[in-house]
Amino acid sequence: GIRQPKHLADQFGVIQTDPKNPAKIAYGNLIHNILAQVTSKKDISDAVNMFAEQGMIAHHEIEFYENEISEIISIEPVSDWFKENTTVANEREIIAKDGNLYRPDKVIMLENKTIVLDFKTGKKRKSYIDQLTNYGNLLTDMNYPNVEKYILFTKERELIPV
Repeated sequence: GIRQPKHLADQFGVIQTDPKNPAKIAYGNLIHNILAQVTSKKDISDAVNMFAEQGMIAHHEIEFYENEISEIISIEPVSDWFKENTTVANEREIIAKDGNLYRPDKVIMLENKTIVLDFKTGKKRKSYIDQLTNYGNLLTDMNYPNVEKYILFTKERELIPV
């Protein structure tokens, strides 16, 4: 089944580092972590301010991140998945039959279909497609209807169906 992650803080503790380009990694992680808190446009300001209060976003960067998130979730058809009153599971663990745990970024439950959405900031990799295919198969096995799988490359604002 799907269950809530244990601690919010654990999610934010996993900050990858790239000695060649720490700013790029920090940007990617922040965008990813903010998006994990957002289910509709009205959540953006609160989510960004939460990270600012934790010292992860400078005061002068708040507007920049609010705009970034707003643009990302305004892409068609992504905007349809971020409407108020949509049922969204953010980074919930899925326990597979083999006992392994999987954590898609978002599972969006619409009236007659299920969207699995993963956010990526880096280069396109085949492993991402395999990962999404696996998430989709798990959800289909759990009887979620009409599972559609997408990767959203946040920097490029590019949505790729899998």
